[in-house]
Amino acid sequence: MKLTKELALEFTKKKIEQSNRPNYPFRSRFRHTLRVLMWAERLQKVLGGDIEVLTYSAILHDCAWDGIQNHAITSYNESKLFLDGFELDQNFKEKVLEGVLYHNRNDTPDLCKESYILMDADELDEVGAVCILWDTLAEQHEKDEVSYKSVILRTKKYIPSFHKNIEKLHYDYSKEIYTRKLKFMEQFIIEAEEELEIEL
Repeated sequence: MKLTKELALEFTKKKIEQSNRPNYPFRSRFRHTLRVLMWAERLQKVLGGDIEVLTYSAILHDCAWDGIQNHAITSYNESKLFLDGFELDQNFKEKVLEGVLYHNRNDTPDLCKESYILMDADELDEVGAVCILWDTLAEQHEKDEVSYKSVILRTKKYIPSFHKNIEKLHYDYSKEIYTRKLKFMEQFIIEAEEELEIEL
Protein backbone atom coordinates (compact mmCIF):
# COMPACT_ATOMS: atom_id res chain seq x y z
CA MET A 1 0.00 0.00 0.00
CA LYS A 2 1.23 3.50 -0.87
CA LEU A 3 1.50 6.17 1.80
CA THR A 4 -0.81 9.08 1.03
CA LYS A 5 -1.73 12.32 2.72
CA GLU A 6 -5.31 11.08 3.07
CA LEU A 7 -4.20 7.91 4.89
CA ALA A 8 -1.99 9.90 7.25
CA LEU A 9 -4.81 12.34 8.04
CA GLU A 10 -7.21 9.46 8.64
CA PHE A 11 -4.70 7.77 10.96
CA THR A 12 -4.06 10.96 12.92
CA LYS A 13 -7.73 11.81 13.30
CA LYS A 14 -8.48 8.31 14.60
CA LYS A 15 -5.54 8.31 17.02
CA ILE A 16 -6.46 11.73 18.40
CA GLU A 17 -10.03 10.56 18.99
CA GLN A 18 -8.76 7.45 20.79
CA SER A 19 -6.29 9.31 23.01
CA ASN A 20 -8.91 11.29 24.95
CA ARG A 21 -6.45 14.12 25.45
CA PRO A 22 -7.98 16.71 27.80
CA ASN A 23 -9.05 19.74 25.81
CA TYR A 24 -11.58 22.48 25.90
CA PRO A 25 -14.62 21.32 23.88
CA PHE A 26 -13.94 24.01 21.29
CA ARG A 27 -10.23 23.18 20.93
CA SER A 28 -9.84 20.37 18.42
CA ARG A 29 -6.38 18.82 18.33
CA PHE A 30 -7.08 17.62 14.80
CA ARG A 31 -8.05 21.14 13.68
CA HIS A 32 -4.82 22.36 15.26
CA THR A 33 -3.00 19.74 13.18
CA LEU A 34 -4.61 21.04 9.99
CA ARG A 35 -3.64 24.62 10.83
CA VAL A 36 -0.04 23.59 11.58
CA LEU A 37 0.02 21.81 8.22
CA MET A 38 -1.25 25.00 6.58
CA TRP A 39 1.50 27.08 8.22
CA ALA A 40 4.13 24.47 7.33
CA GLU A 41 3.10 24.62 3.67
CA ARG A 42 3.19 28.42 3.67
CA LEU A 43 6.62 28.51 5.27
CA GLN A 44 7.99 25.87 2.90
CA LYS A 45 7.06 27.94 -0.14
CA VAL A 46 9.46 30.64 1.05
CA LEU A 47 12.03 28.67 3.06
CA GLY A 48 12.31 25.56 0.93
CA GLY A 49 12.83 22.09 2.32
CA ASP A 50 11.22 18.81 1.36
CA ILE A 51 7.45 19.36 1.24
CA GLU A 52 6.74 15.63 1.53
CA VAL A 53 8.75 15.29 4.74
CA LEU A 54 7.17 18.42 6.13
CA THR A 55 3.65 17.36 5.19
CA TYR A 56 3.82 14.03 6.98
CA SER A 57 5.66 15.29 10.05
CA ALA A 58 3.07 18.07 10.42
CA ILE A 59 0.16 15.63 10.07
CA LEU A 60 1.62 13.18 12.60
CA HIS A 61 3.19 15.58 15.13
CA ASP A 62 0.31 15.56 17.66
CA CYS A 63 -1.29 12.22 16.86
CA ALA A 64 -0.97 10.61 20.29
CA TRP A 65 -1.11 11.37 23.99
CA ASP A 66 -1.04 9.12 27.07
CA GLY A 67 -0.85 11.63 29.92
CA ILE A 68 2.47 10.17 31.09
CA GLN A 69 5.19 10.87 28.55
CA ASN A 70 5.85 14.01 26.56
CA HIS A 71 3.25 13.78 23.78
CA ALA A 72 6.03 14.15 21.20
CA ILE A 73 7.46 10.81 22.32
CA THR A 74 4.05 9.13 22.29
CA SER A 75 3.31 10.59 18.87
CA TYR A 76 6.73 9.44 17.63
CA ASN A 77 6.06 5.86 18.75
CA GLU A 78 2.63 5.73 17.11
CA SER A 79 3.93 7.43 13.96
CA LYS A 80 6.76 4.92 13.65
CA LEU A 81 4.33 2.02 13.86
CA PHE A 82 2.17 3.67 11.20
CA LEU A 83 5.06 4.43 8.83
CA ASP A 84 6.55 0.95 9.29
CA GLY A 85 3.47 -0.35 7.46
CA PHE A 86 4.70 1.21 4.21
CA GLU A 87 7.74 0.68 2.03
CA LEU A 88 9.47 4.02 2.43
CA ASP A 89 12.89 5.46 1.83
CA GLN A 90 14.71 5.19 5.16
CA ASN A 91 16.04 8.75 5.06
CA PHE A 92 12.55 10.10 4.36
CA LYS A 93 11.07 8.13 7.25
CA GLU A 94 13.80 9.22 9.66
CA LYS A 95 13.25 12.90 8.81
CA VAL A 96 9.49 12.64 9.27
CA LEU A 97 9.92 10.93 12.63
CA GLU A 98 12.59 13.43 13.69
CA GLY A 99 10.11 16.25 13.15
CA VAL A 100 7.48 14.48 15.23
CA LEU A 101 9.88 13.65 18.06
CA TYR A 102 11.41 17.12 18.41
CA HIS A 103 8.55 19.42 17.38
CA ASN A 104 8.16 20.92 20.86
CA ARG A 105 11.87 21.10 21.74
CA ASN A 106 12.85 24.30 19.97
CA ASP A 107 16.44 24.45 21.24
CA THR A 108 17.50 21.06 19.84
CA PRO A 109 20.57 21.43 17.57
CA ASP A 110 21.57 19.57 14.41
CA LEU A 111 18.14 18.65 13.10
CA CYS A 112 16.99 18.71 9.48
CA LYS A 113 15.49 21.88 8.04
CA GLU A 114 12.01 20.41 7.91
CA SER A 115 12.03 19.81 11.68
CA TYR A 116 12.78 23.47 12.37
CA ILE A 117 10.09 24.60 9.94
CA LEU A 118 7.60 22.34 11.74
CA MET A 119 8.57 23.87 15.09
CA ASP A 120 7.92 27.35 13.69
CA ALA A 121 4.62 26.30 12.14
CA ASP A 122 3.49 24.89 15.48
CA GLU A 123 4.33 28.17 17.24
CA LEU A 124 2.44 30.21 14.64
CA ASP A 125 -0.81 28.50 15.56
CA GLU A 126 -0.52 29.76 19.14
CA VAL A 127 -0.70 33.50 18.46
CA GLY A 128 -2.94 35.95 16.61
CA ALA A 129 -6.66 36.00 15.87
CA VAL A 130 -7.12 32.33 16.77
CA CYS A 131 -5.56 33.03 20.16
CA ILE A 132 -8.04 35.83 20.87
CA LEU A 133 -10.92 33.55 19.92
CA TRP A 134 -9.44 30.80 22.09
CA ASP A 135 -9.15 33.14 25.10
CA THR A 136 -12.72 34.32 24.66
CA LEU A 137 -14.15 30.81 24.51
CA ALA A 138 -11.90 29.55 27.32
CA GLU A 139 -12.98 32.38 29.58
CA GLN A 140 -16.63 31.57 28.96
CA HIS A 141 -16.00 27.87 29.52
CA GLU A 142 -14.16 28.35 32.82
CA LYS A 143 -16.20 31.05 34.54
CA ASP A 144 -19.80 31.61 35.52
CA GLU A 145 -19.50 35.35 34.96
CA VAL A 146 -17.63 36.57 31.90
CA SER A 147 -17.11 40.16 30.83
CA TYR A 148 -15.28 42.04 28.11
CA LYS A 149 -12.78 43.04 30.78
CA SER A 150 -12.03 39.48 31.86
CA VAL A 151 -11.39 38.40 28.29
CA ILE A 152 -9.13 41.39 27.58
CA LEU A 153 -7.17 40.83 30.79
CA ARG A 154 -6.72 37.16 29.93
CA THR A 155 -5.31 38.01 26.52
CA LYS A 156 -3.08 40.78 27.91
CA LYS A 157 -1.62 38.38 30.46
CA TYR A 158 -0.02 36.25 27.75
CA ILE A 159 1.46 39.06 25.64
CA PRO A 160 4.86 39.14 27.47
CA SER A 161 5.33 35.39 27.01
CA PHE A 162 4.46 35.74 23.31
CA HIS A 163 7.23 38.31 22.95
CA LYS A 164 9.69 35.86 24.52
CA ASN A 165 8.53 33.14 22.12
CA ILE A 166 9.81 35.11 19.12
CA GLU A 167 13.32 33.96 19.99
CA LYS A 168 12.21 30.33 19.77
CA LEU A 169 11.55 30.70 16.06
CA HIS A 170 14.27 29.57 13.68
CA TYR A 171 13.71 31.66 10.56
CA ASP A 172 13.35 35.39 9.95
CA TYR A 173 10.29 34.76 7.79
CA SER A 174 8.60 32.91 10.66
CA LYS A 175 9.50 35.74 13.01
CA GLU A 176 7.99 38.30 10.63
CA ILE A 177 4.68 36.44 10.56
CA TYR A 178 4.68 35.83 14.30
CA THR A 179 5.47 39.49 15.02
CA ARG A 180 2.66 40.63 12.70
CA LYS A 181 0.20 38.34 14.44
CA LEU A 182 1.37 39.55 17.85
CA LYS A 183 1.01 43.20 16.80
CA PHE A 184 -2.55 42.42 15.70
CA MET A 185 -3.30 41.11 19.20
CA GLU A 186 -1.77 44.19 20.81
CA GLN A 187 -3.71 46.53 18.53
CA PHE A 188 -6.90 44.61 19.28
CA ILE A 189 -6.34 45.16 23.00
CA ILE A 190 -5.66 48.88 22.50
CA GLU A 191 -8.84 49.36 20.48
CA ALA A 192 -10.95 47.20 22.79
CA GLU A 193 -9.79 49.20 25.81
CA GLU A 194 -10.57 52.45 23.99
CA GLU A 195 -14.04 51.33 22.96
CA LEU A 196 -14.84 49.83 26.35
CA GLU A 197 -13.22 52.47 28.55
CA ILE A 198 -16.45 53.12 30.44
CA GLU A 199 -16.74 49.42 31.34
CA LEU A 200 -13.11 48.76 32.15
